[in-house]
Amino acid sequence: MKIAVVEDNKEYAKTLGEYIQKYSSENNLDMAVVYFPNGERFLEEYKSDFDIIFMDIEMPMMDGITSSSKVREMDSECIIIFVSNFMKYAIKGYSVNALDFLTKPLDYSIFKNTIAKAIHRLNMRHHQFLFLQNGGETYRIDTNEIVFIEVYKHRVIYHTTAAEYDVRGSLQESEKQLPPNQFIRCNSGTIVNLKYVTGIGKDSLIVLKRELSISRSKKKDVLNALTRYIG
Repeated sequence: MKIAVVEDNKEYAKTLGEYIQKYSSENNLDMAVVYFPNGERFLEEYKSDFDIIFMDIEMPMMDGITSSSKVREMDSECIIIFVSNFMKYAIKGYSVNALDFLTKPLDYSIFKNTIAKAIHRLNMRHHQFLFLQNGGETYRIDTNEIVFIEVYKHRVIYHTTAAEYDVRGSLQESEKQLPPNQFIRCNSGTIVNLKYVTGIGKDSLIVLKRELSISRSKKKDVLNALTRYIG
């Protein structure tokens, strides 16, 4: 497992490294840590091979929110955990689908719960492919890249991170082909990938920049599924 620590304060960077190594030893895990003094340096050397990123928010040259937004343009799957002195920044984590927020000074008991949650998320990932047919063409899509699926005028539309696929079929058939711990039906005509949920409204889910309604009968199931997914 490869972990990035992006932190301009040497003492906090050292503490994070010590906590990671302690958790690694306690749980017999192989964790490699790479340190970066600021977001700009991190992006200059970035490759999409980090599993977890601990990102300080207040840094010179480029703040952690901006750095994370640029990371998301290149990598939709890495887990981002923000670190800051101020809780006021926590809400901004939704914009980059951050997993959690650690406040300074750091506390190991809180840290280990957060990294355990991150590892749980990593363990839930697996690649499964669907083959969709439309107009004589067959498309192979990764279920991890499906943002949501909806029924529109008797057609099933797969909204993915790369494109939209309009095919014949039913939502029931689509649902049977999806990993049950990653997808949930939020209303009678929509299935959502929990990976891309960035916020929750009173009666809706924010999925990236789209707002999708939650029916009253599905609300409890949706919230329970989201809680299990987050860990």
